[in-house]
Amino acid sequence: MSKSILYAANTSPQELQVGDLVSFGQTVRRYGNNLGVYGGNITEKGPGYYTHAANLNIVSGADGEVTIALFRNGVRIPGAFITITTTSGRSYQAAIPFVTRETCCVEGTITAEVLAGTVSVTSAAIWSERV
Repeated sequence: MSKSILYAANTSPQELQVGDLVSFGQTVRRYGNNLGVYGGNITEKGPGYYTHAANLNIVSGADGEVTIALFRNGVRIPGAFITITTTSGRSYQAAIPFVTRETCCVEGTITAEVLAGTVSVTSAAIWSERV
């Protein structure tokens, strides 16, 4: 099993509503071939366990709750979400660590989706490692 690591970031503001995907932008640092950034999403290649830590800075568009969850190949990752009770115009930081397992012959695509609320994501970063 080969070792891989990836750090991707996007510091361009993203105005997002329910159903929109957060873009993790471009690769900042990468080692190995098992992780990549394609279309702002993270792709896992090859069998093994992957650890991830997504960090988002958000500004709420309205009072209420904002929920952002992570998905692998369109399936919600258990426990990989955050719900924040927000006040309009205030800034919040969300850290979401999670682990995935890749099985033989299927690539995994990691996406982050807004499930509730309207937000401006002022920066989005993700650190991923194949262990």
